[in-house]
Amino acid sequence: WYSWAERLDIMPLDTRFYGKRQQDFRRLINGEFNDNFGDWNLKDAGGDVIFSIENDRARGKYASIRIEKSHPNANAAFLKWNFPTDKPMTVATGFEYTSDIENTVALRIEDAARPEIKMLDRTIKLKKGKGTVSFEGVELPEKGRYQMVIYVGKSQPGTICIDNVKLDFTD
Repeated sequence: WYSWAERLDIMPLDTRFYGKRQQDFRRLINGEFNDNFGDWNLKDAGGDVIFSIENDRARGKYASIRIEKSHPNANAAFLKWNFPTDKPMTVATGFEYTSDIENTVALRIEDAARPEIKMLDRTIKLKKGKGTVSFEGVELPEKGRYQMVIYVGKSQPGTICIDNVKLDFTD
């Protein structure tokens, strides 16, 4: 318990009000999957996409996404992280990946209540092998609830491994 509390920077005991603590906590993304899929939302395209957490000595934990069948809509399958802001902010986001084939994913930061409003909307071409995706200076225009989503519904059949997902905030 103590090492978990230190990692989340709540030791010594955090005495802020619960709502404020929860808001700040949700901005600390479980991007290394140390807590498995804790606080991630998954949609699996009716079983055509299989999400799992893998663990090996060299890499540690990471998300493995096995796509069995491609769909016409990107939002048929996704990995989503919801987070609040208490004022306008700027965020940097990205992740590391390994793909067994050349493939694509969509990376978006959206208004959680109105996902048609996008602050970031990119189709990412993944090369076969390892790579890094990074975007700086994404403006979150107001206080609110947002979501960072990796959409894999349109991805081709294959396996994509995701790790070190980041959300770094600045005022």
